Amino acid sequence: GFLADDERLKDAYEYARLQGIKYEFYETDLGDVHENPCLITFYNTDGTKSEVQGSSIGGGRILITKLDGADTEITAEQPTIVIKRGVINSVTQLLAWQGINIAVMRLSRDDKGGTATTVIETDEVFPEHIKPLLEQLDGVNEVRLIYVDDEE
Repeated sequence: GFLADDERLKDAYEYARLQGIKYEFYETDLGDVHENPCLITFYNTDGTKSEVQGSSIGGGRILITKLDGADTEITAEQPTIVIKRGVINSVTQLLAWQGINIAVMRLSRDDKGGTATTVIETDEVFPEHIKPLLEQLDGVNEVRLIYVDDEE
């Protein structure tokens, strides 16, 4: 929850420790990617694991290039919905029905007939009830919501 110019950042490790967050830094080869890459692996309390790969691209901006192995281009500058699989028509109809305007939509898949990923950036913050509605759509495997702190 700290903004890029928050003076508490210098004590972020202590804040994490006080919240019970354990962390470890190590070097790894991420291949031929943008300079300043980072791979963050989260081991969740429910036993699941999540990975986010991205780079600092200057000016306090980031670019998320992979989310759990799926190629993405997420700037985290706008509220963002990430859907694994899913039928585009039903997803866009649901968002329209909820009055959510799509600013940018990117589609990718790992192979023909393989896992598809849809990244949707919206003009406005979406309501919390949108996630369970999206998860109920036929063909949707996973939904992630990325909220943006608009206090900057």
